[in-house]
Amino acid sequence: TQMSEVAPKLSLSIAHQPTKIHRFRYLKEVSDGRMGSVLRSRAPGGKTPVAVTATVQSVSAGYKLKLVGCTIFEDLMTHPFYLTGDDCRNGVFEKELSSESGPSEQEVKLEKVGIVCTPKKQRKSKGKPSGASENGVPAHIGMQNGTTQEDNFYMERIQKYNFFGKKPKQNPFQGKDINKLRLAFQVFYQLPGSSDWLAADCSPVYTEVIGDAKIFSKMEIEFIIPDSVWRPDQDVWLYTKDDLPAQSVVELTVRLEQKSEPFMIIELQPKELKKHLVVFNFEQPILTNAVSGSFSVTLVDKRNDDSSEPVKLELINLSNDPSGSDPVKKKARCDEKPAVQQDSLDELVGTFVDDNGYLEDLSQLYVEPRA
Repeated sequence: TQMSEVAPKLSLSIAHQPTKIHRFRYLKEVSDGRMGSVLRSRAPGGKTPVAVTATVQSVSAGYKLKLVGCTIFEDLMTHPFYLTGDDCRNGVFEKELSSESGPSEQEVKLEKVGIVCTPKKQRKSKGKPSGASENGVPAHIGMQNGTTQEDNFYMERIQKYNFFGKKPKQNPFQGKDINKLRLAFQVFYQLPGSSDWLAADCSPVYTEVIGDAKIFSKMEIEFIIPDSVWRPDQDVWLYTKDDLPAQSVVELTVRLEQKSEPFMIIELQPKELKKHLVVFNFEQPILTNAVSGSFSVTLVDKRNDDSSEPVKLELINLSNDPSGSDPVKKKARCDEKPAVQQDSLDELVGTFVDDNGYLEDLSQLYVEPRA
């Protein structure tokens, strides 16, 4: 009771989420002293490290505080991959926090930290009887043919850093995607004169899912045709670098986001998909007021929330007024010219439009790629 009364009080939050895609490092890379791939956040520029904010509300004099980070599965169970690099020890990240009296907010950055993966042959249970145990942990939790170091790292994390109290299972990796994980963080404190570290009065936090490139089939938009729209029935083409991961239009969302006022977000279901091509228009959403401005366009895979890097699309006084079905007005809009500066894509677009200003039929333009 006394210990709980003097325990430091803190709160944690993820300041910078890690990128969705990360190349896990192999043990040989680490053994050879190579830096390899390090964790980066989603902040613009691609160089900002992952960061956690620790807000200290109260701490008694003489106490020590540290932030501990490790890997977990999507369901918060301990993951066999481990952390390496600056401020990492025995497969976990450890960084001392300031324990000066009085409230404080501290941002902890994971500088030059990577994730080491375990080869497939090490991801099976040891096959020992379920009753066997090692240091209070079921023996079958270990990794078959894993190095002694890797087994020790894994066992220690299950025993000491199981932040969410997930009990080890007999077949811990069964039904799990080993190439998807999260980072989890908790604060520990040490009493004056003691060598033990105790969990602080603080809820642990975890990041969004991290996976390798094979898990998140990144969609890359090579170009958009046209790059400005002034009619709701005007088809827009997104041409992707690789084959689309989705087979049906219901699996993808076209998301348009305006970065300046009035900060609109429009989400559309594609009209048609064909290998590298996504076709959409603005007949589907209800645009009661005319919309103008520059929007960023991304493709979102609904199955894993993976999204492409954005491309730009200009909307010019766009609305789907019911009068748009009037053929006379429709023809008048075809004759209108967008009041935007032309760019290098204009010539390319011109080869795809008919005499009325409409994009040619997709089936007429599509050419089977060479093998």
